[in-house]
Amino acid sequence: MAIPFDPTTADTKKEYKQLPDSKYFGHIVEYNDPKTDIKTKKGALCDILKLVFEIDGDKHPDYSSRKIWVDVWMTKEVNGEAPDSSDNLRFWKFLEAINYPLDEEEMDINGITKLVKLLPQGSTEISEDHIVGKPIAVSTYTDEWTGDDGKTRKTPKVRYFEKWKAGKTVEVDDLPF
Repeated sequence: MAIPFDPTTADTKKEYKQLPDSKYFGHIVEYNDPKTDIKTKKGALCDILKLVFEIDGDKHPDYSSRKIWVDVWMTKEVNGEAPDSSDNLRFWKFLEAINYPLDEEEMDINGITKLVKLLPQGSTEISEDHIVGKPIAVSTYTDEWTGDDGKTRKTPKVRYFEKWKAGKTVEVDDLPF
């Protein structure tokens, strides 16, 4: 059955307002298929978690339900070697911010026995159930890029992840309607 459409009654496209650089409180509402085995120019092999963050309307009424598409990079190796802790600092900050359960183990590092966190070794070891619905605070910046049409675009990107101490986990509906 055809869908009736009258272009004279359709509203014009809503004007997009750039999200200002700031700190926002909200929840991870989507966990999309990760990008796997991405090679960087520096020789790192990475997976990228593809997440959607939704701004909390109670904390930010002017930006209620606005979304930010978030990429969380995890470095699996660098030039064939295990990554240093600094290669996964941002990944660890994200996991810490959402209270992702991590195992710990004592390891000998440069002759000193230390208790270290054991990060997942790739997106296949990540559990979506421990991410979706979690409260988190993100600090954003504006990324400028050029589209295929040659026009300059601006997109909010996440610079930092922090715990939202007062935030509560929410149930996220799987259906978009």
